[in-house]
Amino acid sequence: MGGRVPLTIRRQVIKQWLDGHSRDQIAKDNDIGAGTVSAIIKQCGQEKREQYFDEADFEFDLIRELAVMLKREGLAVNSFGSALRLQKKLDQNHLNEDQMDSFFENADLHCFKRDLKSEDFINSINTVWLFPRA
Repeated sequence: MGGRVPLTIRRQVIKQWLDGHSRDQIAKDNDIGAGTVSAIIKQCGQEKREQYFDEADFEFDLIRELAVMLKREGLAVNSFGSALRLQKKLDQNHLNEDQMDSFFENADLHCFKRDLKSEDFINSINTVWLFPRA
């Protein structure tokens, strides 16, 4: 090997680094040396980040720190995507978490009393919603 590391590999290294993977694991996954991983990470921290990301004002070190903390807790950065989408839906509908918790508790109670699966209950609600309204 040798020479300049292709951009696709450098991007993959940064992605894995920001996902909280160890330097040695990243090196193994990408078939490069651990020193090369360190160099790519250092270079990304110093260079213009547009080369790797859409925004130049990218909080590189902060994201890495968050990813490592999440990994220690057994969580992945990707798990926040659905949490953010849910929070946005709550905000758009002027609801809070307590209201949603109450709704889910009541739905669970309803399903339990009627020996329904939650999935079937939700499907029933969606079916009723599709009925034409007079």
